[in-house]
Amino acid sequence: MCAREASARGLAVALLERAPSPGRKLCISGGGKANFTNRRLAAHHYACADPAFCEPALDAFPPQDMERLVHGWGLPVEERAHGQLFLTVPAKRLLDALVQDCRRQGCAIHCRTDVHDVAPLPGGAGFEVGTSQGLWRCRRLVLALGSPAWPQCGATGSGFRLAQALGHRLVEHAPALAPFRMAPGWLDDNLAGISLPVRIGLPQAGLSPALAADPVWQDDLLFTHDGIS
Repeated sequence: MCAREASARGLAVALLERAPSPGRKLCISGGGKANFTNRRLAAHHYACADPAFCEPALDAFPPQDMERLVHGWGLPVEERAHGQLFLTVPAKRLLDALVQDCRRQGCAIHCRTDVHDVAPLPGGAGFEVGTSQGLWRCRRLVLALGSPAWPQCGATGSGFRLAQALGHRLVEHAPALAPFRMAPGWLDDNLAGISLPVRIGLPQAGLSPALAADPVWQDDLLFTHDGIS
């Protein structure tokens, strides 16, 4: 998305992708139907140390903009519970549309190009990027490497390492959207795979302001073979 927007504004953009093709994680999002945004999305839905952290991004690119973009690509959309927007076709259609749009705007996508290191050039002239396919130089550099949370999709922690090499301070990270694993034999195995709507509440004592403002969630709970998700 960043490469598409920069290209659309007339910048010369090269996207370096370590995998054989870009966007593998997008292909499997939303159960393969691309849960690409949420009509009710707002800053208070983000639980973090600084509740205002995401406000500038949401102000600059609200969910309605993403919805218009997807409609512009001719993709069919449906709304599900809690304002979630999904495709009615495979998520790969969304990936293909994004890649085609990127290239149409002039972005060059280089796959199988693993970034090893980055360093600023003297005098603020830009950056030098060392990769498996040789050296690159650029005036501006964007690190968009995700997190190591899903290594099966090719995710690594290289983004943290590269950011540190440029002098950035890392906020300690922790798992999110993680399941609860229970002790063996805690429940009848026949329940695995069954889901049901639930309301879950947390005591407010000790919670961050973002969580304390909305301590009850209502959604689907899934019994798994080793706990709940």
